[in-house]
Amino acid sequence: MGSSLLFPIGTSKRWCVRTSRPAVEVSGKAPLVDYYVQILAEVLRNEKDAQMCLYHVLWGSEYGFCCELDEECAQELAAVPGVLSVHPDDEFVSDKEDYKGGSSKYIDDSKDSSTSNVKTKKLFVTGLSFYTSEKTLRAAFEGYGKLVEVKIIVDKISKRSKGYGFLEYTTEEAATAALNQMNGKIINGWMITVDVAKKNPPKYNRGSSGLIS
Repeated sequence: MGSSLLFPIGTSKRWCVRTSRPAVEVSGKAPLVDYYVQILAEVLRNEKDAQMCLYHVLWGSEYGFCCELDEECAQELAAVPGVLSVHPDDEFVSDKEDYKGGSSKYIDDSKDSSTSNVKTKKLFVTGLSFYTSEKTLRAAFEGYGKLVEVKIIVDKISKRSKGYGFLEYTTEEAATAALNQMNGKIINGWMITVDVAKKNPPKYNRGSSGLIS
């Protein structure tokens, strides 16, 4: 994870941060993520580091985010204007299927991807950071086989990532390996979910509400 480079190994922890509503009205999730990044940057003194520390955001009726920091930074963060509370993220575990705070809750629990072979070459990736580029996504997945296509879906108006994309490999074996190994991994500070791409995948909305019915 990117934040592990910011702190000595073993000193960082995962935290849930509750914040007040932004003073300036924000429309959409991308500006809200920027708002959270600005709050974290007050402590880390660097927006890029702040982006890497974030791994989940709340959007809607509640405001806040989850991040990885050491104790000292967490205490400093609690004093930043707009921050209501900072407490350990007790729900986070390395097994992504058990995590309720992030995009992993959209995994189909009836599927055991670690033991099954998928009959597809195309994968659907959700939970992407708004700052993850197609180049970064390709670099994260190309170790499992040759990629035919890497595409991140972008909002036509804002030109910002919608937080999901597609990957296509030349072989089913490569897609299976990527599905088994990359599901729940961290890219740019965000936990991603990897699934088999459907012909008509559900609309995905980055934030606490996730999939749109």
